[in-house]
Amino acid sequence: MLVDRPRKEVGELSLTDKDGVITISTGKIQIEMDKRTSLFKITDKIRQKVVVESARPVDFMEKQVCLSLKAHDNEYFYGGGVQNGRFSHKGKSIRIVNTNQWTGKHSINYKF
Repeated sequence: MLVDRPRKEVGELSLTDKDGVITISTGKIQIEMDKRTSLFKITDKIRQKVVVESARPVDFMEKQVCLSLKAHDNEYFYGGGVQNGRFSHKGKSIRIVNTNQWTGKHSINYKF
């Protein structure tokens, strides 16, 4: 889908590093990352609701990264690439691979 303005100004952005947690915040969202554990969460500040949260520390490997995300009973995960957006990935692990010949082959494993 093409849009006239695919990127918008962020506006005011704050960055703090306190007690080992980096917090990036705008008027609408807040991202918190624990430097010791690599656990993170993203909060919708308007609804005061966590929208994404890691379940386990990020696993960085030589050519891939594995993210494990918390899931609630009433939410489902779609997407993960062109061929992965037609059904829910709830309770499954999917592999997303970039096979672009110009950048090399890298992959990310997501566990829902």
